[in-house]
Amino acid sequence: MHKKAIFFTLIFSRILISNVCSDKDYINLAKSLKNNNLITEAIKIYKKALKINPNNSSAHWDLAMEFFKLCNYQASLKHFISLADLDSNNPYVYFNIGYNFFKLGQLKKAEEFFLKFLTLEPNSKDPYRFLGYIHVANGNFKKGYDFYNTFYKESDIKQKKLWNGSDVSGKTIYIWDNVGMGDVFCFIQYARKLKENGATVILGVRESLIPIMSSCPYVDKIIPRFCEVPECDLIIDVNRLTRMSYQAGFSVPCGYVEPYLFADKVLVKKYKKLMSQDKGFKLGICWDAYAYKNKMTGKKTINERSIPLHHFYFLSKLEGISLYSLQRVNGTEQLNYMPKDFKIHIFDETFDKSHGSFSDTAAVMKNLDLVITADTSIANLAGALGVNVWVLLPFAADWRWQIDKTYTDWYTTMCLFRQDKPGNWEYVINKVYFKLCSILKNS
Repeated sequence: MHKKAIFFTLIFSRILISNVCSDKDYINLAKSLKNNNLITEAIKIYKKALKINPNNSSAHWDLAMEFFKLCNYQASLKHFISLADLDSNNPYVYFNIGYNFFKLGQLKKAEEFFLKFLTLEPNSKDPYRFLGYIHVANGNFKKGYDFYNTFYKESDIKQKKLWNGSDVSGKTIYIWDNVGMGDVFCFIQYARKLKENGATVILGVRESLIPIMSSCPYVDKIIPRFCEVPECDLIIDVNRLTRMSYQAGFSVPCGYVEPYLFADKVLVKKYKKLMSQDKGFKLGICWDAYAYKNKMTGKKTINERSIPLHHFYFLSKLEGISLYSLQRVNGTEQLNYMPKDFKIHIFDETFDKSHGSFSDTAAVMKNLDLVITADTSIANLAGALGVNVWVLLPFAADWRWQIDKTYTDWYTTMCLFRQDKPGNWEYVINKVYFKLCSILKNS
């Protein structure tokens, strides 16, 4: 926003505040401030409107939405509950109440309000994805996948060859990558189940992943995604793979012990030599998860899985620790703001570029004693490689990590650390710190 526009908006704000105004005047001013990205000022003015008229639904709605964008779900929830009292027939108020409870990790409450939404909007598919998540996270895969199938039903019908969990013996099945890279690393383990049941497996992935994904012994052929669909009997995208595998009678998670992705041996030797002078406990860290753009504002949202780098400072002070950065692109700018005595090994600009995405990362991981990471692709790659990895989870974690568990059946070398309340990374880092101290003491 232009500096002059900000100046006049603030002047207008002070004039209004100094005079007797109606709640509508305050609402108009707050909207102007919000539109000029002066969110803190806007929130103050919305609150003044509610002091004049506690039943002003416009103020409650806008405040609820702004607090949600700021990840202050408790405050957002308060205003949506006020809206429900003012208009008990508005289904989208109940949806947003459910969504806030969902983000707060209160899944039973979230389910209650999503179902309430459906009593008013029975033809909507919006809540089914979240209802599916709630039940799958609690280990009720049948009910959870039934909800997921309702959410995806319309698009499912459009693909004649879509695998629906039917017998794959003697069939060629094409799996194509339509999700995040971490999901590809995680769910491709179902290729083994398909192979064991007599299928030929073709995998279509983004070209940069072809080198690392080619190491999977359960894939017969790998091609770039978005090229012409190969000749096959069945098609399934990675997004649906676990649901359809469950319908086929495969266990979720798979529960395999051994690794199913492998680092390039030449690169492993290269980094072993490069890191051979380091006699410390080699700890690789990854702190930042990708921040998606908000469809409404066009701005990057706060990714609750990301951990501000300064939390790792205390780990770097442990005697005998050598930190290695596994962070690429997003989040690396935080290194510029760390204390001067924060020591971490950083690889050069050719890293993961010359040999394909994650190829160098995988080789480095095989030379580390431990990986500590946010819930991002690094976590799933480490698990698939059979590397010791600690994953630091937000309070409302992804469904695959289920509820309250410190381990996961997806990967046998993985340990989970969870926030005790939304946003509390200090709690997580303290647990990591003391566990790491114990390991170093006994090593």
